[in-house]
Amino acid sequence: MSVCRGSTSGIATLEFALVAPVFLLLTGNIINFARLDWIKISLQYAVNKAVRCAAINQNLCAVPAPTGGFTPTAPWRTAATAGPMFVRDRSRSA
Repeated sequence: MSVCRGSTSGIATLEFALVAPVFLLLTGNIINFARLDWIKISLQYAVNKAVRCAAINQNLCAVPAPTGGFTPTAPWRTAATAGPMFVRDRSRSA
């Protein structure tokens, strides 16, 4: 029996080309969801601290609280660029 066998010199490259995008996509999504979870936990912690401060001593909360260090800040996430998901639309009447 004769079987037509071609060259196997590009098999590793082909396998890498098929597997690498899926692997990179999964890895990137895992990292992004971990960041999202960290942001959620950090903001929840800051809100809990602020509410506790406001409930215990309202005069103390008039000054900026140290909980600002727990909230993630980034220069690209400003009110102008955040979009409707993060900024309340004040042009509509509530």
